[in-house]
Amino acid sequence: MQTLTKRKKIFYIPGIVSLIMVPFLFIPLAEKLIKEKSFVVIPIVFADTIFLKKFPKVFKRYKQTFPPKRIYTQIIFTGKETYDRVKLDFAQIRIREILSANIQLTACIFDSMTIRNIGHS
Repeated sequence: MQTLTKRKKIFYIPGIVSLIMVPFLFIPLAEKLIKEKSFVVIPIVFADTIFLKKFPKVFKRYKQTFPPKRIYTQIIFTGKETYDRVKLDFAQIRIREILSANIQLTACIFDSMTIRNIGHS
């Protein structure tokens, strides 16, 4: 009976080199692509009113309510061009005041009577 002899293992040298070198070549590229992506998230906050009342010194700006009450300047357009231009000028001045003072609890609401009355005419 003939016995089989073990064969010598054949290593494919270019394959081994590529298995070792290619990952190291692409790691900097992958890191660059990951850094370029910007992740945008919206913070979600659940407020406990009991917690606000428990520590009033910490939450002074909320004045026992959450979310804080906002102050809105309502600007209603009538459809008459002269009146609407005056209101737009006022809105522009008001928005500049809000932005310059960095008031976060104040805003402008724009409303149009002409859009509201389209369905009724």
